[in-house]
Amino acid sequence: MTFIAPDESDQATVDRVRAIFDDLGQTVVTTEQMLPAGTAMAGCAIAYVMRYVRAASEAGVELGFKAGQARDITLQTIQGAVSLLRETGMHPEAGVDTVTTPGGLTIKGLNTLERYGFSNAVIQGIKAGMKELSVTTGAADVAPVAYVSVALSGVSSFCIQMLLIAHC
Repeated sequence: MTFIAPDESDQATVDRVRAIFDDLGQTVVTTEQMLPAGTAMAGCAIAYVMRYVRAASEAGVELGFKAGQARDITLQTIQGAVSLLRETGMHPEAGVDTVTTPGGLTIKGLNTLERYGFSNAVIQGIKAGMKELSVTTGAADVAPVAYVSVALSGVSSFCIQMLLIAHC
C-alpha cells in the first residue's frame, strides 16, 4: 500500500504518479495529515491480522486439526472474506449479515468475540499505533515512515509514504 499526498498538483500529474505506484500495489491519494493513519492501518495492522491468524489457528488445533491444516483453513477463510468484500463492494457488516444465521453458530461466536472486546481491541490497537507513530516520527532510532518528495517536470511535488513494515 502506498499513500501519496499531492502538493497542489494538477490531476494529470496526480494520475501519472499514482499509475507508477499502482504497478507496485494499491495506492491511496490522501492528505499529508493522513499519512500516519495510513501507516497504522496498512503497516502496523498487518501484525494484528497475523495475530488473528495465529489465534484462529490455535483454536483449530484445539478443535482437533493439525497446526498446518488449521492455518490453511484460517488463511482460506480470510481470503474468502476479502474476496467477498472486494467483489461485491459491500460493507463488512452486510457481509457478516450474509453469512450469519439467526440463532446459529456464527452469531454465537460473534457475540462471544464482542463480549471479550474484539472490535474495540482492533480499533484501540490501530489508534495506539498511530499515537505512538506521532510521538516517535522523526526520532533517530525509529523510522516507521519514509517521506519522499518527488518532482515531476519540475512543477509538482508530492509527499509519498512508503511503508517500512519492519519498523511498525
